[in-house]
Amino acid sequence: MQEQTTQPTGEPNPAVVTIAESVRSVQTDLADSTKYLPGDTGRNARILDRLSEELAECAGMLRALPARPQWQRGYALAVEGALRTAVAAGEDPRKIAERALARLDGEEAS
Repeated sequence: MQEQTTQPTGEPNPAVVTIAESVRSVQTDLADSTKYLPGDTGRNARILDRLSEELAECAGMLRALPARPQWQRGYALAVEGALRTAVAAGEDPRKIAERALARLDGEEAS
């Protein structure tokens, strides 16, 4: 059975909208990057690595759709996707979250 992508009020599901916008953004950046290939190979490889990480996060968000509460906000899925990407890269997600929270605390204090 296909998951409902709109709320009963007819408004789009925020999580699906977030995923679609993220994929569109990567698509645009990828198309732009073709103008500079091969160019500075180190720089362009880092850009393509970043875009592949963003797509991996989108894939994680898509995988999370059926198991999440129906109208969970997209930012929560983005955080989960980022942490899944970190785990796949062998990183400790708790340390990443701690560093991110510390940076946020520092920004709020400023």
